[in-house]
Amino acid sequence: MNQEYDRIITKLKEARATGDLKAERRWKNKLSKWQQAYGAYAPVR
Repeated sequence: MNQEYDRIITKLKEARATGDLKAERRWKNKLSKWQQAYGAYAPVR
């Protein structure tokens, strides 16, 4: 679960850094789906 969250956040940051709006929207959508599936906004560490 934490690995998936970290992967999504990393990809989202990469998309923002490169200015790729399409990829940024895609990763935001995946993050939203992850949050809904786990009922969480970030894993507890």
